[in-house]
Amino acid sequence: MTEKGEGRGRAPGDLRRAPGLARNDRGSSFLHRGAGKKAPSKAKGTSVPPGEVSTEAVVGALLKDLRTEREEVLEPLLHRLREIGEAIGRGEPVSIPVLEQGLDLLEAYLHRLHEVHVQGFARATPGVPHDDTCLLPLVALEGEPERAEHRVASIRGALVGYQARWSGAASLLGLVITNECTAELSWEGYSEDFARSCLPSHLPPASVKAWESAIAATRAEAAKTREAVARYLTRPFREGSPSPTSPPSG
Repeated sequence: MTEKGEGRGRAPGDLRRAPGLARNDRGSSFLHRGAGKKAPSKAKGTSVPPGEVSTEAVVGALLKDLRTEREEVLEPLLHRLREIGEAIGRGEPVSIPVLEQGLDLLEAYLHRLHEVHVQGFARATPGVPHDDTCLLPLVALEGEPERAEHRVASIRGALVGYQARWSGAASLLGLVITNECTAELSWEGYSEDFARSCLPSHLPPASVKAWESAIAATRAEAAKTREAVARYLTRPFREGSPSPTSPPSG
């Protein structure tokens, strides 16, 4: 579990990444991978050799993992952070440690799960031609982990002014949190939609299998993150609020 305050005093993006994923390991640009080439068409009715897994089966497994992470990690966490931002914007007293823990969990998801998936896919597709229908979304997907880092950094920057009680800082922090969480939510289904629409017809089974391996390697981390988010959602974020598990006062 990501501990409270893990992100303090650390430059955005320095959260420990999963083994094998270095800071500059973002894959060579997708722009040079078959740009302008026509993707090979998939033959209808192609049989799967005995002992091999079909591309559709692998993509189905990928989609299941991506959907579970979105529904059980990213969506609940972002909705809670947006709730906190809206409360701050209304001038309500909010627990800063709870907000910081939420940001730490979001960074853990971005670096240990989301970025690993994107970069695993980058390494699975060298030399595979794509037409523009899938090449352009692929380029956009490649840059999403870094954009997400900037969103978290923007929130942490606004939090500094809020803690220093600068004039207008509460309104600014509330606005930044709600805007950045809304932007992140808009990307939540992007990997899933890309996998559903482009992987089966644009990649050979071996490349799809390589991407599945990248996601499979993160399943233990994903389970830990789901548990951490579930615990986090039980914490009250308004100052003075009783814990949801506390017995009512007599």
